[in-house]
Amino acid sequence: MVNNGWLIIDKPLGLSSTQVVGKVRRGLNVKKLGHIGTLDPLATGVLVVALGEATKLIPYMPTGPKVYEFDVRWGESRDTDDAEGKVIHQCQVYPTLLSINAVIPQFLGQIDQVPPIYSAIKTQGQPAYKAARKGETPVMKTRQVMIHDLYVVEMIDEQTTRFQVKCGGGTYVRSLARDLAIHLGTYGYVHSLRRLQDGLFGIQDTISLEKILEIGHKSGDYSLLRPIEAVLDDIPAVLVSADDAQKIRQGMDIQCDLKTDTRDEHPVALFFEGNLLAIAVFEEQRLRPRRVFNLTIQK
Repeated sequence: MVNNGWLIIDKPLGLSSTQVVGKVRRGLNVKKLGHIGTLDPLATGVLVVALGEATKLIPYMPTGPKVYEFDVRWGESRDTDDAEGKVIHQCQVYPTLLSINAVIPQFLGQIDQVPPIYSAIKTQGQPAYKAARKGETPVMKTRQVMIHDLYVVEMIDEQTTRFQVKCGGGTYVRSLARDLAIHLGTYGYVHSLRRLQDGLFGIQDTISLEKILEIGHKSGDYSLLRPIEAVLDDIPAVLVSADDAQKIRQGMDIQCDLKTDTRDEHPVALFFEGNLLAIAVFEEQRLRPRRVFNLTIQK
């Protein structure tokens, strides 16, 4: 049974990322799992889940941009900056397409952003959302995020506008919606949110959670599981001999004269007989293993 690789899930509405992983764990009977890029329960879309030995590759995942489609409801703000929260302000100011397009340039490139108080960012040693739920007001520090692109997809109605954003990691769409509204002289919150891309994987790569759980009942059927090597496009690959493979499995480093531009301490993927053997770093003409994989040799 092959149970090492990646599931690209279209996360359904109403479940947290952790709940989705729990369902996959039970449905596929896999002990070791991890996910990349948390989505709130009210968000849907691309959720990358690592199974088995693929979890060792999570620190080496390329940090590509993320793409979201989101609806902003104008004239109202909520304490969570999304539809789940309590209403804290209201008005009857609803921006036009012309006014929205006029302020969008202020949100492109590297911008300062204050995360929502209902977020997992730690303040004074605990996640901010825990303090907020106690009635406290955690102080959120401004940080810089990258907005590659932002545009209006559709003016759904007078109070609702659909956007698409391409952004760097760490961007809070809820903060973006809140700040857009402020610049437009109104209030606003994220009414719906869908992730269309997370780094290497897009919505076209996803599988429904329902389909995955259905497959889980078919013993040994992992046909929708992407191979563990699927995320290694940006990491140089090196083929090693049987002798060197044995050393790597024992945690020993090996001599290697790479004929590439690989710099010291840059990760390198080591392969033996067509199988991923380890992630190593290149230091002083030697390859030193950092993650060794326990994968079945394919003949």
